Amino acid sequence: MKKRMLVMLILGLSLNSVAQTADRQVIGSAGGTYSGASMQTEYTTGEVVTSSGLAGTFTVNQGFHQNPTNSTGIKEKNLTVNFFLFPNPAQNQITLSIDTKEAFQLKISLTTVTGQTLFGDEKAAPVTNNYKRDFSLVELSAGVYFVNLYDENNGLLKSIKFIKQ
Repeated sequence: MKKRMLVMLILGLSLNSVAQTADRQVIGSAGGTYSGASMQTEYTTGEVVTSSGLAGTFTVNQGFHQNPTNSTGIKEKNLTVNFFLFPNPAQNQITLSIDTKEAFQLKISLTTVTGQTLFGDEKAAPVTNNYKRDFSLVELSAGVYFVNLYDENNGLLKSIKFIKQ
C-alpha cells in the first residue's frame, strides 16, 4: 500500500513539474528592430501592453508592445427624465407621461416586435414639465408593441414595451 502511494506521489509530482513553455512569437502585422552600441529596441504593432512605466521622458512598455491609441468621446445628455406608459396591458388607449425638469426635444414612434414602424413623428416636439400624450390602440391587433422615444438627433432615449389585449 505504501509503495503504491509512493509511486502515485512520484508520478503526480513528475507530471506537475512539466511546465508549458512559450516561444517568442510576434502576432503583430508590422514591427522592427533597432540596434546601437549599448542598446537594442524592438517594436511591433497590434499587441497588448501588460504594463507601462515612465523612465525620465521615456515610456517603457513591458510585455507586448502597442502603439498609442486614440478614442472618440460621445457627448451624452444628462437629462433627469421619468417616462411612464400606462395602462399596461392596454386595450383601446395608452398614455405616455413624461416628468422632467428640463425642456428637451422628443420624437416618438410605435413599432411592432419585428421592428415595423406603425407610427412615427416627423419632427421632434418640445417637452416640458409634465408632458402627456394619448395613443389610440383601436386599430391594433392583440400583441406586443414598443413606444420608442428619440431625441432631436434620432438618438434613442428609451424604448418601452407594452401589451395590447
